[in-house]
Amino acid sequence: MLNRSFSKRSLAGFVFERLDENGNPTKERFEGWQWESPNVAYLPRHFCVNINIYGDQDPQYLPVSPDCLNGLMSTIQPRFDRPGDLIFWSPDYGYKNSTQFRVLWVGEEIARCEISAGVCELYIP
Repeated sequence: MLNRSFSKRSLAGFVFERLDENGNPTKERFEGWQWESPNVAYLPRHFCVNINIYGDQDPQYLPVSPDCLNGLMSTIQPRFDRPGDLIFWSPDYGYKNSTQFRVLWVGEEIARCEISAGVCELYIP
């Protein structure tokens, strides 16, 4: 996730949820507070946070964006063979008809994103 705004944003305000074929949330969910640490609670302008599936894949499942000008603030690395419920953006993981995920900001849905697009741009109110 890259912050292109002029404001820093609370990481805890974000939630990402996979949607099933009927548009309902599934158990695959990532809450932004998981990116937080004692030194990181907000995402400044032009900084990034990411989720990178750890494994031996080449190329990586989800590489860092070249638009991430100032670097990564935090990375979550689930293992590809033990991902838990963190993988909300892959098209084939458990829900064969899953084509979207949604983004919540402070409990309110602000975007639905097509998994196949590979990018999800949204506006935070």
